[in-house]
Amino acid sequence: MLRNSKEVRGVAKSLQEKVKTELKPLTELPTNTQQYCQTYGSGVVAQCEEQRSVLGPFLNAHDIDKQLRARMLDWMIEVTSSYKFTAKTYFASAYLMDRYFLAEQNRLPITRLHIVGVVSMLLATKMDEVFPLKVKTVYEKIVHKKIDKRELVEMEARMVEKLDFDLNVWSFHELALLKLHEGFPLKN
Repeated sequence: MLRNSKEVRGVAKSLQEKVKTELKPLTELPTNTQQYCQTYGSGVVAQCEEQRSVLGPFLNAHDIDKQLRARMLDWMIEVTSSYKFTAKTYFASAYLMDRYFLAEQNRLPITRLHIVGVVSMLLATKMDEVFPLKVKTVYEKIVHKKIDKRELVEMEARMVEKLDFDLNVWSFHELALLKLHEGFPLKN
């Protein structure tokens, strides 16, 4: 866990720098990507904003408050940084976690926050990383054998089911990329 606000700012700053280095100018992207950004960019931005507005006050149905969620997100930044995952993976895991909170009908106690956050990262790495996390790695190195492997796999299955198997995430990362590239003309 991050011990003080100076550490939080340091980790947040490194994540911001990582996002900046991952975003290339539109003219440096392959032509098909340039065309995609210009053709579909505004539609994707509208879809992202619509998805975000649907979330609403998703924590009201659970024992988890926004401060606990913020601490979990800080911890997820640490894990993302230490495993050198992309910023996209972090934003996708945060979004998957929030969508799960919205979709879960049963009241979640505070004790379930950790496993939900961990499994959100596990799912996000499977979608975005070349070398995703494995359950064994999560069990041994991330949760330090405090959550059983079987419980991790069961929560993964439950989350995927509650999310209607829709793990395609338009996260802040894509939104920022499209917003940055919206106004750039194609290079001929």
